[in-house]
Amino acid sequence: MLSRLTTLGHIGWVHSVAFSPDGTTLAAYSGDNTVFLWDIASQKQLATFKEHVDPSVFSRAFSVRFVSFSLDGTLLAAGESNTVILRDVASQKRLEILEGHAGRVRSVAFSPDGTTLASGASDNTVALWDVASRRQRATLKG
Repeated sequence: MLSRLTTLGHIGWVHSVAFSPDGTTLAAYSGDNTVFLWDIASQKQLATFKEHVDPSVFSRAFSVRFVSFSLDGTLLAAGESNTVILRDVASQKRLEILEGHAGRVRSVAFSPDGTTLASGASDNTVALWDVASRRQRATLKG
C-alpha cells in the first residue's frame, strides 16, 4: 500500500507526475519548476532540482508542466516554456535543452524503443527528437 508522499519544498501546484518504467521512482513537477524524485518503497526523496532555462521563467506563467521517463528509466524529459529539458536520472545532470517550438510545450513522450522523444506544443506542432544525437528529426504540423 502506498501512503502519501510529503512534498516539502514545493511552492506551487504539482502539475505532472510520472513513474519510472520499473515503478521504483516517482518524478513530481510543480509550478515553481522544481522536480522531486522519490523512491517509492522507502518514500524517501532521491533528488531535488530546479528546471529554469532562463531566470525570468519563474516569474512567467510558462513553467515546467509535463514530465516523462524513457522506457529504460535512464532519462527524464520535461517540457518547459518552448523547450524540452533532457536529464540523466542517475547522475541528475542536465544533458540538453531541446529548442524548436514557437509555443509552449504541452506534452512529452518517449517512443517504446527509446530512440525518439516527441514533444507537443501550443504552436500546433509535434517535434520528433533523436534521443542519441539530441537533434530534431521532424516537425509534424496540425
